[in-house]
Amino acid sequence: MRETVLSILDGHDEAHRVVVALRQFVTGSTQMVLRHESWSEDVGWFAQSTIEMSATQVSGLRATLGVQAVRLASSAPCCCGRVVDSRNRRGEWEADDRQIISLAAHRAG
Repeated sequence: MRETVLSILDGHDEAHRVVVALRQFVTGSTQMVLRHESWSEDVGWFAQSTIEMSATQVSGLRATLGVQAVRLASSAPCCCGRVVDSRNRRGEWEADDRQIISLAAHRAG
């Protein structure tokens, strides 16, 4: 199995985060994973809980988020973008490594 981290989202404080990853198995199948992680000085980042999503669940989530993005975009005159979390292992920002990624709104259908 190979895992690729797609995004790291802020948690409710510096010692918590959510990791969005894609697992690729030797059989050729893939699986989306959402992982809630905590930071410990003794261990580093470790998983508190993991949600393994089927392709159907990922499609449903995308459809839900797409509808919400369309609603937000139609009510707000600004453009939509998000800052990718780029922190070192202690949760400190690496400001020079931050990137802006545009999120296009797509309606499921």
